[in-house]
Amino acid sequence: MPEPALILPTNDAHWYTDELIDEMLAAWGAKPRSQANSRSTLRMFAAWLDARGTTLLEATTPDCRAWLAQRASDVAPTTCVKNWTQLVAFYRTAERHSTDPLGGRRSPMRDVAQPAAPEWADTHACTPGEFEALIAAFDLRSSVGLRNAIAVSLMFHSGLRVGELAGIDIDQVDLERRSVHLPITKTGRPRRPPLHPDTLDLLRRYLHPRRRGDGPGPLLVNVGGRRASARLTTNAIQNVIKRAAGRAGVDVSPHALRRGWCVQFMINGGDETAAMTIAGWTSPVMIHRYLADARAEAAQASFDRVAARQTGASREQRALRAVR
Repeated sequence: MPEPALILPTNDAHWYTDELIDEMLAAWGAKPRSQANSRSTLRMFAAWLDARGTTLLEATTPDCRAWLAQRASDVAPTTCVKNWTQLVAFYRTAERHSTDPLGGRRSPMRDVAQPAAPEWADTHACTPGEFEALIAAFDLRSSVGLRNAIAVSLMFHSGLRVGELAGIDIDQVDLERRSVHLPITKTGRPRRPPLHPDTLDLLRRYLHPRRRGDGPGPLLVNVGGRRASARLTTNAIQNVIKRAAGRAGVDVSPHALRRGWCVQFMINGGDETAAMTIAGWTSPVMIHRYLADARAEAAQASFDRVAARQTGASREQRALRAVR
């Protein structure tokens, strides 16, 4: 399929139009929601450049750095990182486009470092023990229990996001290839996460005719409720996990299950490229952050064990001295 023709600027040094931005976003291939957000960011940057006598296609690396520095003082760290990502994608697309809108120049964002990522309040990664406690909180003899266990298993064993999980239909689940096809994801790119053997076992039981069955429609349905066969929503899945976590006595959120998958995959021999492919990440930033948190927790646990032995030894030594 040929790339869309770009509307190139006139000789006016202050020129830029919404058409240019729209054409570049179309060539980028981002999802509609991402395009709308990026369009707003690029318009702000274009207006900032216009006030300085230049345009989007003429922007330099110092221009990009100066604008992002200004944004860093005005918006939250998460927004600043997102703005950086949007500029990188925009200029990467322009750099590679067949019409050469940058006139042979490299992307001005090539040498602009990503802004510091924000500190996240909730970075807990679900542990195997917490996952087992969650599964034990479901009655696997019932259709509802099987459905809920599948939801938890897909997040912890395959790294699915809760929104992706809610959108799965039966025809996207391939038991023979042991994978689930996700045509719509957060990044706008389809992917096919593998299915864990334990998840496959739960799915085969759940898709039995006396349970969910293998008829068309959503994978996770409102089994036995007033709206039987209706798709289980993202909020409903979150509530299922919240209630199960309460019964199990663990503090686990849906995203903690996804973080747990990442940590377990990496510490058990997985590599970064495979993790990014399975989880749908475009960079290893999240992997490094999750592993850093896990290593810090492991270091604390190790420290506590050593301290406990040292404390015990000190008590024994004091007792011996007292006897002498």
